[in-house]
Amino acid sequence: SFFGTLFLGAELGLAIAIGLALLIVIYQSAFPQIVELGRLQGTTIYRNMKQYPHAKRFSSVIILRVGAPIYFANCSYVREVFEYSLEKHERLGHTVKVVIMEMSPVSHVDATAMHVLKEMMEDFVETRGLRFMIANPNPQVMRSLQHDEKIWELLNPCDPCLTEESPSLPSNIERLPDSIDETLRDKTTLYYGSHNSNLFVRVHDAVKESVLYLKEKVKMDGSYEDIRESINLDGFVQEAERFFSDLTSIKDSPSSPYSRGPSLDISPVIRE
Repeated sequence: SFFGTLFLGAELGLAIAIGLALLIVIYQSAFPQIVELGRLQGTTIYRNMKQYPHAKRFSSVIILRVGAPIYFANCSYVREVFEYSLEKHERLGHTVKVVIMEMSPVSHVDATAMHVLKEMMEDFVETRGLRFMIANPNPQVMRSLQHDEKIWELLNPCDPCLTEESPSLPSNIERLPDSIDETLRDKTTLYYGSHNSNLFVRVHDAVKESVLYLKEKVKMDGSYEDIRESINLDGFVQEAERFFSDLTSIKDSPSSPYSRGPSLDISPVIRE
């Protein structure tokens, strides 16, 4: 814009500056920043691992934060980045079983993006056998997720239990809230649904649920035998101990300054 103003005049220079600014905005919107998150030592805060290379991560869990609204212009790029990240970790020898999408910067998701998101979730969950979680979606995004029956079923696998033949859920499963806004106002509730839901307010609770889920599956027989073979139980427990070891003095509880409410007890993760 400086050289345009210098050689072509103020009006053309201003037009060049505005055009370049618009191109930058369009580019940043079409190719949003998607980063992998890790936990900062001694906290339950998760940050960009490129900025904090010493942040801790769990080898079986990938946490990716989408840094912009997801819509028709960038939804395919978002899917490509998630697939590339999963393949990259597999090439490094990691056995990834859980993918967490952190959506705090995502203000909205349009219809085209919902379709691509559904295809990606079906691929990850039904084809690849992974567990897909979403952390910290805002109320508008939550309403969009609820409008798609398949997405909501994948995020809340207990919902099919709510039929005319079975109007009530098992005693150990909580019914999903009738009002999203009511759940958001309830500071004592960290889950949008239940412990069996794949929707979480905090990334840390999604990670703890992931570890509990993985430990449960590696110790089961039958349909999860392939998971038992791919994850060494002793190594899994040791990694869980290392991942949570720096939090033993913090006690992530309702009275702790590091917590915003009740959370999962991690002792089953690191103890037999």
